[in-house]
Amino acid sequence: MGSPRLSRGTERLLWLIPVCLIYSIYFPLSRYTATLPGHTLETAVDRAIPLVPVWMYVYALVFLAGFLPLFVVADRLLFRRVVYAFIAVEVTGFAVFLLFPVHMSGRTEELAITSLATWGVHLMWYLDAPSNLFPSLHVALAVLASLCCWKVDRLIGVGSGIVAALISASTVLVEQHWAADIVAGGALAAGWWWVFVARAPRPEDGPEGPARHPRWLPAIPAVFYLAGVFALWLAYRAGWTPWQ
Repeated sequence: MGSPRLSRGTERLLWLIPVCLIYSIYFPLSRYTATLPGHTLETAVDRAIPLVPVWMYVYALVFLAGFLPLFVVADRLLFRRVVYAFIAVEVTGFAVFLLFPVHMSGRTEELAITSLATWGVHLMWYLDAPSNLFPSLHVALAVLASLCCWKVDRLIGVGSGIVAALISASTVLVEQHWAADIVAGGALAAGWWWVFVARAPRPEDGPEGPARHPRWLPAIPAVFYLAGVFALWLAYRAGWTPWQ
């Protein structure tokens, strides 16, 4: 008698473990690559883009957008391919960070804290060292998630694609990335999506028929996003400034 098959939810949560564990390397790696001799990819375009702190709210949307495939891709085999693509993006990004370190200089550290958005910019600069820039994993994960959603649901895919575009814009508007980082991040996502996801059969073409989640399910990460913003607002109101 064979072992019982894991439920769909349990299986996908187990598949998420390696994705999250690998991504957890990002922050210690960022601290290390910040000590390496680095390059700058600043262009006239970057110099012309102002710092707009309110875009921090959009920048933080990556923590919503990146988890969308969990709530959209219901097919088991396709979800595994999505996981492979996410792991490939992370590992490739980390390798480039080590081989071609890119740093950002000239940040506006004197930005006055007058709102949750400006406080959030300072918190971001404190937590995320000005390295690990090229390619932008912020952009890559948002774009990859939107492409994976588009594979199974065109409407959600278009909506998440718009969010990914806004997130990409936010990375330069909060002075966290160069414009070149955005292009490289999008290309990285598209490349691994093509390898693992694009050519896979759509769920409705499989022998078991279509496997879809309710379209309201992606609202769940939106609730967590709002809860996170509220928690940060409480920290801001409490005067928490770990960078000082």
